[in-house]
Amino acid sequence: RTSPAGGNGLVPLSVTEDALEGITYGDSTVLKYDSQNIEQGNTSPIRIDGPGVGNCTAQSNKYCSSLMYGSENTLCAAGADATYCDGPSTVDTEPGVMVVATQTALNTRMDDTDIHCDEFAEVFEDDPTSSDPSEYRIVQECNPFLAAGYDSQRVLLVPVIDSLGNGSGAVTIVRFALFFLDGFAEPNSCTGVVCEVTGRFVRVNQNIGLLAGTFDDEADNTFVRLVK
Repeated sequence: RTSPAGGNGLVPLSVTEDALEGITYGDSTVLKYDSQNIEQGNTSPIRIDGPGVGNCTAQSNKYCSSLMYGSENTLCAAGADATYCDGPSTVDTEPGVMVVATQTALNTRMDDTDIHCDEFAEVFEDDPTSSDPSEYRIVQECNPFLAAGYDSQRVLLVPVIDSLGNGSGAVTIVRFALFFLDGFAEPNSCTGVVCEVTGRFVRVNQNIGLLAGTFDDEADNTFVRLVK
């Protein structure tokens, strides 16, 4: 068995270890992009491919492009063997609530998702190999990490960080979490200084498109690989 060491295709959002420990996997979680209201389940933008701005009109807006399509750059979990992942394990947070860019990028992901894969129950099923109700399996037709199947852009790879400070500052990548994007809490809940996004964190025993590293029993996702 192995755990993800890191990779690209990440979204430039983050969730702290403490926040992740406070949720139930598979249950709906509200993510608040409000720097004045850091509560359970919060995420905060981070810089993976580069800095961003509040909208998606500028070609240089790396926050918007990597949130919409996944990051080009690779991040690694702290302590990962460089044999498996040789990218950085620290990244700067992105100050500001980035409301318009977040709304535009996530709306694009939802619009680009096939109707067969736009509901949680269509993408995830109970893992038949596990007795743990918090562990799921990605349905093959809606698995975005496989070449064949429907377009499924609601499955996100979110870096898990050690802590969240004030303003821009370096944070450490601890591991990676799998998140299904349900949408916005309310039709007009992404406006002003608040952007409430709903979704569900999930655990799976499958390769989620990241580089395979050494086994970590605290990792959210593990899978089996062949060695010789």
